[in-house]
This record gives sequence, structure tokens and C-alpha cells, in this order.
Amino acid sequence: MTGSLMGLSALPAQAAPVPHPLGTDVPDSPKKALKSRHDKLGSHDRTLLQKAESKKAKSVTVLVATAQGETEALREKVTQLGGRTGEFSDRLGYVRATVPTGKVTALAGLSSVRAVDLNETFKIPDPSPVTAADGKSRAGTGITPAAPGKNTLADNPYLPTSETGATSFTAAHPAWDGRGVTVGILDTGVDAAHPALQKTTTGSAKIKNWVTATDPVTDADPTWLQMSHKVTASGGTFRYGRVDYKAPDGAYEFEVFDEDTTYSSELRGDINRDGDYKDSFGVLYRKSDHRIWVDSDLDRTFGDGDVVEPYAKSGKFAAFGKDDPDTAVAESMPFTVEYRDDVDLSPRGGTSVGKSADFVNIGIVAGSHVAGITAGNGLFGGRMNGAAPGAQIVSERVCLFASGCTSYALAEA
Repeated sequence: MTGSLMGLSALPAQAAPVPHPLGTDVPDSPKKALKSRHDKLGSHDRTLLQKAESKKAKSVTVLVATAQGETEALREKVTQLGGRTGEFSDRLGYVRATVPTGKVTALAGLSSVRAVDLNETFKIPDPSPVTAADGKSRAGTGITPAAPGKNTLADNPYLPTSETGATSFTAAHPAWDGRGVTVGILDTGVDAAHPALQKTTTGSAKIKNWVTATDPVTDADPTWLQMSHKVTASGGTFRYGRVDYKAPDGAYEFEVFDEDTTYSSELRGDINRDGDYKDSFGVLYRKSDHRIWVDSDLDRTFGDGDVVEPYAKSGKFAAFGKDDPDTAVAESMPFTVEYRDDVDLSPRGGTSVGKSADFVNIGIVAGSHVAGITAGNGLFGGRMNGAAPGAQIVSERVCLFASGCTSYALAEA
């Protein structure tokens, strides 16, 4: 990807283009893209910019690479160009910014900028399984494999571990199965309750951490709840939206997580898997000690059993719904929580500029096949493993539930 963050190391340090004067309104003309390989936007991102201009988008989100120690100065220049900055890392020389569409070329022309990528969303592939009904079969043999189970061999037609040599390698070197390694899974999230994702081959917890990398302010991610409502429990109760809730006396922030907001995803809006998509789960947050209660059982009571702690702190998850052990499917949905305090709302523009809010995230998953391929241990309760069953994983949910995965979330995760 010429001119992208990924191709940065190929650019000679002395070959920087002459910057545009800061603040000059330079019209962006993708058709006049620089012919030099030192173009800091590149043909792909200029095409994205052209599309944004044709749609008359007022602003775009960009991922900017600069040198270590230069991020603060770059953030100031972004502000001077009429933009706003989001996440940044001085150690990595990375800044995410939202800037006026007409200022992207001027930003790329700054001498401190090494590369600019426009944010884009990558569509999530259709996860539906290929079946005989699709008229497709295994490697053109006319044979459709039966569903895997506990008797499935390590070498099997379902995972590419045999093709890559992973199964033969671990058979010859049992202790070289990924133990001591942590793998980041950048995807739609990892099912924290999956039996094959509980322990490594050495008995360590398989999942080291579970976080959501989408942006609570700019993304249409319904799992980020802006805790805007202030409530006070007195006499053990408080009222919100004509509903009475029970809670320990005190002042809180409150919001409702409506399950139907995930309807366009694989979840089809049924978070607790009770057959409908009409449930609303109250979420209570006490900022003073970061305590979070989730009314996952819908009893309108926030007690000790409703307290959920971030996975990094507790190593535990909670669940929506209740599983029936007598069935072959899981009727409950595992989830984790996170909080972010005093998040700047300015990127939304308008009346949000200069304001901030606290957010709580409900970390639910939309699929775990990547984690299973990477590091599953004892899939289907048998000998079937991922490539590195001894490895631990960190789940970074970088994908939105409907549209796909964003460039910036992938980079920041």
C-alpha cells in the first residue's frame, strides 16, 4: 500500500516533499496525485479522498504517522487546520484525527507527517457455512465433510493446521505449541465461555484480556453506553423511565442497553437468547470507585450478584440469559465490561464541542472462529486444536456489529 503506514519503512528519511503552508486551503485533486513514490497519501487513499469529496463529506478520519516525540506538535497543527485529534501514541508516533476534507492534502504536506491513511471500514465476510445445498464440496472431490466432533483427528478438513504443518510440528515438538506466547485476536471478539478457549495445554487461562477497541464517540457501536443520566437511590430504590429499580443508596450514572440495537448482526438482537429482541438491561455506574452493575437477569435489582468487573481485573465474565445444560447449545451470552471516564465528545461537533462524558462498554462477541483456528485447545472436546493450543490470547474487538471493521480500530488494537 504505497504511502500507507504499513509501507513507511521503505521511505528514505531525506526524501520529504515540500510542505504546503499550514492553514492554506489546498483543494484536493486525486486525479493530480503525485507520481513520486514518496506521496504520503498514495493512490488508494487519494481514491478514498475523492469519494469523500464527491459525497461532499465535511470531514474524514485519518491515521497519521509521525516521529517519536512529535505527536503533541502534530496535534496542535491538526487543531490549526480545523480538525480534532482522537487516540495518539507518542511512543509509536501515531495520531488519529478528524479533519476537514479539504485540508487532508495540507495535512499530508506537513514536514512532520510521514504517512497518512484515510480510515475505511472493511466488511465482515459472510460466516454462513458452506453446505452440500450450495452445490460445493471438498476440494472438488464431490464429498462434503460431515460435521466435526470429539473424534475428529488433529489433521482434518476443517482447519488449515495440517496444510501449514502445525499439527506435524507440534506432534514432533509437543512443548513448542505456543506456550509462553500471547496472540492478539483482532476480530469480532472472543467467546469467553467457549470450552476450547478456557485453558492452554499447560493449564494457564487461555484469555489474558478482553477489550473493545472501537471508539465510543464516533462509532455507531451500540455496546458503548454514554452514562449521561444521573440517578440517586434513596431508601434502596430509584426510578428511571417509569421503571422502579432497587440499588444501594447513593448517586450513580445510569443507562439502558437495548438488545435490539444488535439486530443487524449475527446476534439478531437476541442478547439473552430467549427468543425475542425486546429486552432492555439497566446498567449502573459509580464513578468514584468504577463499580459497574448490569441487570442481566432483568429483575430490576442491582445487588452484589450484578456487579461485573473488567476482565483485566477479575479474569471473569458475566452472562445474559441462563444456559440449559441438558441442551447441545448455549442459551446464555457471555460478556465483559469496561469503562472510560471523561471522554471528549468534541469529535461529534456541534453542541458536543468542549463537553465530555463517561462510558461503559458491554463486551459481547459476534464470533470466535479466528481464536479457535489460532489457539483453540481441545475443540469439540477431542483432539482437534488450533495452530498453537499452548498460546494465550487477548481479545480485541475491532469490528462493528453491522458495517465491519475500521482501519483505526485495527491499528490501535
